[in-house]
Amino acid sequence: MNWTEAILAQPTQALLVCLILLALAVSAFDLRTRRVPNAVTLPLLAGGLLSFFAQDPPVASISANLLLSVLLLTGWQTGAFGGGDVKLWLALAWYMPPQFPATSWVFLGVLAGTAALQLAVRWLRGQMVCGVRTPSAWRAVPFLLIIFLAWRP
Repeated sequence: MNWTEAILAQPTQALLVCLILLALAVSAFDLRTRRVPNAVTLPLLAGGLLSFFAQDPPVASISANLLLSVLLLTGWQTGAFGGGDVKLWLALAWYMPPQFPATSWVFLGVLAGTAALQLAVRWLRGQMVCGVRTPSAWRAVPFLLIIFLAWRP
């Protein structure tokens, strides 16, 4: 069995591969245009919610995703994150398998780690560290790769 057959044998793995590819495409678009289009994020968010709740998720997963949603939306309201980035991150978080409730915490860790990396690079280059708006959709890619590598059905 080759690697594509192995991935397709596990629907969750296949979904994660599709989400990784989509996140790469959206990240490239975001880096180029500084926009994350609603035409991608809103259907993705609706699909993520439907997929999540169709799997009869445990209360811990629902609670973790709701808390993550509140934190991300608060970040958007305070200007820490762009609206398109938050919609993309929320959609991807709700797509994650509910049997893996630590996903929300992994996501926050990746978000904090990539933010720290971005700030450190700016500081080392002598650039302004705060108050600079930069595309952030790319942060979804390391998150999805970690989940893909960690997922064991």
